[in-house]
Amino acid sequence: MEKSLDDSSYHAVYEKAMKRLQSQAPWWTHRELSDPGITILELWVLLADMQSFYLDQVQESHYRKYLKLLGIAPDEGECARARIFFDDVTEDCTIPRGTKLLADRMVFEMEEETELTANCLTGFYQGDGRNRIEVMGMRRKNRFALLEKEKDPLFTLTLKNAVGRGREITFFVLLSEQDKRNPVEGDFCMARLAWEYRTAKGWREARVVGDETKGLLYSGQICLRVDGEMTGGEEGYSIRCRIKKGGYDVMPVLYKICLNTGRAIQRDTQCCEEQFTLSLNHPRAVLQSYLAKTGELQVFIRRESDIWEDITEDCDIDPPITVGQRERYVCLAKKHLLEGEAEYRIVCSVPEMSQQYRPCHITGVTSQQITLPWQGILKREVKLMLRQETGGKLYREYGQQEPEQTRFANAWHWQEENIRLGDGRHGHIPGEAEDGLLLTSLALSNGEEGNVAIGKIRTWEKPELFEHITFRNMMTGKGGRDGRKPSEQFAEVRSLLLRENRLVTKKDIRRLAKETPGLLIKEVAAEWRDGVTLVTIIPKEPLKHPGCVEKYRMETAKYLEQYRIAAGKLKVLVAERTDSGGMED
Repeated sequence: MEKSLDDSSYHAVYEKAMKRLQSQAPWWTHRELSDPGITILELWVLLADMQSFYLDQVQESHYRKYLKLLGIAPDEGECARARIFFDDVTEDCTIPRGTKLLADRMVFEMEEETELTANCLTGFYQGDGRNRIEVMGMRRKNRFALLEKEKDPLFTLTLKNAVGRGREITFFVLLSEQDKRNPVEGDFCMARLAWEYRTAKGWREARVVGDETKGLLYSGQICLRVDGEMTGGEEGYSIRCRIKKGGYDVMPVLYKICLNTGRAIQRDTQCCEEQFTLSLNHPRAVLQSYLAKTGELQVFIRRESDIWEDITEDCDIDPPITVGQRERYVCLAKKHLLEGEAEYRIVCSVPEMSQQYRPCHITGVTSQQITLPWQGILKREVKLMLRQETGGKLYREYGQQEPEQTRFANAWHWQEENIRLGDGRHGHIPGEAEDGLLLTSLALSNGEEGNVAIGKIRTWEKPELFEHITFRNMMTGKGGRDGRKPSEQFAEVRSLLLRENRLVTKKDIRRLAKETPGLLIKEVAAEWRDGVTLVTIIPKEPLKHPGCVEKYRMETAKYLEQYRIAAGKLKVLVAERTDSGGMED
């Protein structure tokens, strides 16, 4: 229950002051409102009333402190994300990270560099031997229930071209994810799949590099490595999936399999940076991101620990990429190349960046605030450099820090929607300089729009760069919401603080860890080290693939997090099994 520090009203304070006046100054007989002394008294009563009101308020900064004491990061919102499916790929190519896709006016970007292959699926076969690839491509509603038959594969895929020896193939499987599972009895073992490809000597098992589907339970990507030589037939080059061990409580239902997919995130990056280490023997840098390949560039060399010199005028920079030119390079002048390796930074921005926002005048005054002209800035994405002298080209790198932290040199902070350069206690106040601000990273986001409807993502920002390649988002996007105030977030945390069965004893930890949904855990050990609850688990079955081990660790940590002791930290490890099935020290 919240308590008021002072509930005295204006009138109560006024009456108290008048009584005090009567006892201390009985000779003061004229106490009408027209008296100047009474006017001053009223002013002080008003100030006291205002002060008691503000002392009684719990500001957002206080809630940030409370969340920090509990080990909870403030919620800064979440960008919408969507899976993109590419079609009509006629040649192998790469979609750079940050490539912009449009859903009407909403901007999405490729979250990572995505390789597209000209290879395609020519067949999808089940037990009856009919090719259903054309039916699969017609509509999203076409379903293919997988049947579990002894020694028969769940399905077989055929490719137009063979996958080279030692190469990988990645495809996305769209499944009907079952929320309700059937009960199982005894030592039920979930299905383990074998992915096999046809060779001249028969079927050979491929190496599973990654499986986001967790054995065809959820939609996701599967990456296979082919270590042998594939042999084709009339239908193409075959890859089949069969149950190697165990079974399903509910058989998977499959909608679609696609070769070329990638992840997109809803934001609009205006400015980003790439860093390189170059030398006399390697004077040329190849740019990687979409913005670096299509936007405007500035090049810097590190002279001291945090001093960067602008050397753009002395660099040979390729023009932005076109249809026939897929790469863009920056070649440095010899006078800026050292015998040893040196660090270089390339700041990339959209062409309209300089027109929208020109670097401002840095006054060198304590707590100077700079307002950026964009709405919906992702604050954690913003980086900046400040020029240290008028008319010079030397910039000093500045980093963002939380205001309540101890003093940092070269730090700036967010003050509501403004950037604040030092406050007299935290952060260094830069010297006066004309045009002293340079943004090196800036991303915009209207996350709440993605929470309504993402729409159809079907348009390239620059269609001429990816001729004939089409794409769409067949799956519903996820995320897309604004950040919550710390006070709202703390109100939700209150209920968690009163949750029973927290990680207090080793018995609690063992019981809760074994209840992690979707995991079969054989043994659990726990100990406390320097304020950290260290939990070590052993899966019921040995895990060979590092990705599976990491997934076990992450899922267990995610489940135990809700029972974590306030202000404590949690760490989960997956131990290897000994020959006896126990835990290895």
